[in-house]
Amino acid sequence: GHGRCPEGPGQLAECGAGDGVTTFNQYRQETADEMAERFWSKVATIPEHPCWEWCGTRGSGGYGDFSVGHRPKRAHRVAYELAVGAIPAGLHLDHLCRNRRCVKPAHLEPVTQAENNRRAWAARK
Repeated sequence: GHGRCPEGPGQLAECGAGDGVTTFNQYRQETADEMAERFWSKVATIPEHPCWEWCGTRGSGGYGDFSVGHRPKRAHRVAYELAVGAIPAGLHLDHLCRNRRCVKPAHLEPVTQAENNRRAWAARK
């Protein structure tokens, strides 16, 4: 039916299911485990390829994009944070493999913006 859906944390909202009515559970906060599972499901690991390729949405510059809490983040930053931990304040992640679609934490190194730019410039030569 179209009755009022139950409100509050952990309430299963069954009213209106399947008839175009938005239910409470469609807006509940995703758990960290659910977010991690959703993230890693968009990563391809191919044994003969050294990088872990992002297969989800890509944004400007060819970097992967991933939504965390309804906010876009760069996929390689999410991968690093999931596998290693917080990126040190003020640092950027350099793709040591020079592959912007790569999200393999071992291929990402926190560096200053100046160092990241220097390495990118050197790789173009």
